[in-house]
Amino acid sequence: MARIVGVGRLGRALAATGLLLAFAVPAVAAYETPVAQSVTVTAPSGTLACKTEIPVSATILDANGLPLANTAVTWSMTTAVSSQDAIVDVTTTTDANGVATTKVYLDCIVGQRSVEARAGTAFGGAVLGITSVPAGTGSLPNTSTPSNQTPPLLLALAGLAVVFGGALGIRSIVAQR
Repeated sequence: MARIVGVGRLGRALAATGLLLAFAVPAVAAYETPVAQSVTVTAPSGTLACKTEIPVSATILDANGLPLANTAVTWSMTTAVSSQDAIVDVTTTTDANGVATTKVYLDCIVGQRSVEARAGTAFGGAVLGITSVPAGTGSLPNTSTPSNQTPPLLLALAGLAVVFGGALGIRSIVAQR
């Protein structure tokens, strides 16, 4: 075995450690934590029931198209028709397949809502819509008046018109004399 002159055991140990670090550090530094590159939101389509929780999911993939497990996903309603529209779980985490799931509550008002899922700087969205509302389930009160009734406000206005109209008629007769 060749012997290095002037270098003791400590010197050889330091040289071996330096050589090991020269190869190991770049390998460790080259490994980066996967980052979300795409978010695909999946929501049911067709006729949706209002005032129920509707499941919505997001698939999170990295730059290589691989699913990202244990990734935080933040959900938001970017377009709402009613103040009652809401995301049930605003923050969820992806499973082993890179899928995060939440539920959306939609009020019984016709219209489209936009839901967004965000993982890091990547985001995606879907549109949910209520196309018709069953009778009696809307958020607004029934303001129609049955045809056989006269609204009380209309009766009051008619009464005031008669009183003031009569008073003006009497006044004009008195003024002519």
